Amino acid sequence: MQHMHHVDRTEIAPPALSRLAAILVCLDCHGALEDQGGALVCRRCARAYAVRDGIPEFADRLQAGERLQQARHDALYGENDAYERYFQRPLFRLALERYVRPLLSARVGTVLELGCGRGQFSAWLALRAARGIGVDVSLAGLRAAQAVRPAGWDYLQASARGLPLPEASVDLVFSHFLLHHVEDLAPVLAEIRRVLRPGGRLIAWEPAVRVPWVEAWLRVLAVPRGAAEPLRRAYANGQRRWARDDGFGRAGDDGVHFFRPAGAYQAALAQAAFAAEARTAVVELIPPRYLESGRSALVAAQLAASDALMRCAPQARVLGKFLLITGTRP
Repeated sequence: MQHMHHVDRTEIAPPALSRLAAILVCLDCHGALEDQGGALVCRRCARAYAVRDGIPEFADRLQAGERLQQARHDALYGENDAYERYFQRPLFRLALERYVRPLLSARVGTVLELGCGRGQFSAWLALRAARGIGVDVSLAGLRAAQAVRPAGWDYLQASARGLPLPEASVDLVFSHFLLHHVEDLAPVLAEIRRVLRPGGRLIAWEPAVRVPWVEAWLRVLAVPRGAAEPLRRAYANGQRRWARDDGFGRAGDDGVHFFRPAGAYQAALAQAAFAAEARTAVVELIPPRYLESGRSALVAAQLAASDALMRCAPQARVLGKFLLITGTRP
């Protein structure tokens, strides 16, 4: 039986859509897709997927929490580029070079950028990969990413619970600040493991819930007072869970933040059958040795570029702690 879906017939360059169709699969039956006049249609079950502004849409069955995430991030990404500019600051580039680049081979084949937002890390990843696929639920973020996409990069709208990719089809899954928006890690990590090739790696960045970064975010992103309170409450819940035990936390009060300690991610990786060397480490964006070395003047100048962040947290060395989560598919 053919599924009836609205199909947007936005015109895009045929080679681009055909290239995407060749690597994507149907969410229902994992059948191959083909380009049929600007829509992607499953050859096996005939389900059609809309394409809007050159972005295939696989997110028509989002759960309630995901729809809330989508609405909030559409508003965040659509208003201005403050979020993107924040992550373009030099301290994040230092962190990528220090912690992520050593984990990559000389040249990665295919990267899945999961929770890509406005594509703020796509250009950095594109220098080290043959091709990339950026995935997010926010169409506003994807449109911004599409406008400046690097060569070899494509974007599509989908949930991390259901990726329209064949099994064992990507070499690296890179995720930044996505998992703390996921209430149930199990299906997401299982899906990440499914699409990774044997030996493929997950690299994810997440907030360390003990670190007082929330006020910095609220100021940098100019979050209105009323909208800021739910985030403060969710952060406080994460703090209490961390202090109480090392187990899985429950939902934050705002429904879109689920802060977890390192041990919760470690347990989830084990449950998802990642290789035994999977680990979650607390790392520093700016290690003290950089601040204390002969390059301190350079680093001070780079930190000055994050003046809003620094004003909110004079204890910069504490604020710059994040969780680096890595796992390999056996």
